[in-house]
Amino acid sequence: MKIHLSLRFLDVDHLFVLVGLLKGKSCVEIAGFLRISQAAISQRVSGLNDFFAFEVAKKQGRKLVLTKKGEQVAKAAEQSLILLHESLDRARLIDE
Repeated sequence: MKIHLSLRFLDVDHLFVLVGLLKGKSCVEIAGFLRISQAAISQRVSGLNDFFAFEVAKKQGRKLVLTKKGEQVAKAAEQSLILLHESLDRARLIDE
């Protein structure tokens, strides 16, 4: 599997924003979890839109919702975070 080098510019918090939106969380809830402002959530979504060169989320009334493309990326982000968490748990059990 080849990993695209531009992914190095993604911050883990960006992935948590996507997963939060996937789970139907509000910007207030996501901001509280990440301990950042609601404005920072909007900035991260805007940055993700620029990074991926497509809209990952859009405003629907006062709420941010994932687009179909954003939902696809968010599902992959969720799986990546789960895999990373599980790998860290296994690594902690290794005796050296």
